[in-house]
Amino acid sequence: MNKITYDGLDLEREKKEQSPDDWDFKVGAITSGIADKVAGIVTGLYAWPLPINGIYPRVMSQINHAIKMISEFAKTYLPIGMIQRGKSDWKTCASNAPHNELETQHNYAIAMGLFPDSLVAWFKEVGFINPENGLFEIDDVYTSIGSGTTQRGNSFRSPMEFIRNKGIIPKSMVPDSTGMSFNEYHNPNRITQVMIDMGKEYKKRMLINYDKPKLREFAEILGNLKWDIFDSYLDRGVAGDFIKRLAPDYNLMSYGYRMFINLNKDWNHDRPDSKKKMIELKREDGSKKVFAIFGSGKLWINSWDILELFIEMFGYKTLKEAQNSVTEVKKGYLENNYKYLGNLGNPSIWEYFIGRNNN
Repeated sequence: MNKITYDGLDLEREKKEQSPDDWDFKVGAITSGIADKVAGIVTGLYAWPLPINGIYPRVMSQINHAIKMISEFAKTYLPIGMIQRGKSDWKTCASNAPHNELETQHNYAIAMGLFPDSLVAWFKEVGFINPENGLFEIDDVYTSIGSGTTQRGNSFRSPMEFIRNKGIIPKSMVPDSTGMSFNEYHNPNRITQVMIDMGKEYKKRMLINYDKPKLREFAEILGNLKWDIFDSYLDRGVAGDFIKRLAPDYNLMSYGYRMFINLNKDWNHDRPDSKKKMIELKREDGSKKVFAIFGSGKLWINSWDILELFIEMFGYKTLKEAQNSVTEVKKGYLENNYKYLGNLGNPSIWEYFIGRNNN
């Protein structure tokens, strides 16, 4: 196997791409997000000296690697550590580090109920949430290729700007393999219009931005002086060691990037195509009466024509979808378990007894 060199951070390119338009970190500034409680810092360091008693000592070697610094509280919401190399190093640390940060923030926001139900449903529908572990997962290939990663690696700013302007896509959309070389991994033909459109769809719903705290401000953001970092590389000889403890004086870059996420207020998260929760429709075995269930109450829907007037309100796209959703329950179940709330439509006396809904 080729020697791991940890040199995916292109400092020369990072210096050239600095912009006076970038936001500096300021306490109490408007640059804040809904998941700031778990916000970390994306920055650079030298990777890696040999650890001493589990702590990585200070060295003055050239900074060459992008990582995510984390707070103790954020550890509950971290993504699963992934390997970022195959037959050769993919040089993707400058993309992986911001993705690790965004995955942490999305995991926290989902766990705390900070996203609308319709947005979480969309994340699940398109594949952002892994059904096996429930974690939010972002594809690294799309950002690494899109932001122009080379054999020298990448800057911090190029992936950050690509993410901000082009959005992110689910990890499941672009599979990778440990059998891939750098050129195979970064083949631009792997990126399709469907992926580009998915990034746009994410951007319609969410906004991502960043500011730049200085090294002296790191502790204020992280809430402690214990330099814990989350890294997508395996430690030297320690399988699965993705969280590393640095010495308090470890040599870091003089600044970093703090990312934040927010809902895009231009997107109506309650629109019909954002997967509203459907109102349950039920009827008892042997009865034609269909009821809409609201908590502990039931509302009689007198006819399909009436139901069609309310399908959007009830969360359905078509009358047929609503009709097919009707579930039959045992006789007496609705009578004994739900309070009668009234009816929609103008039933006759006869219809009060037999109903008139027909599939």
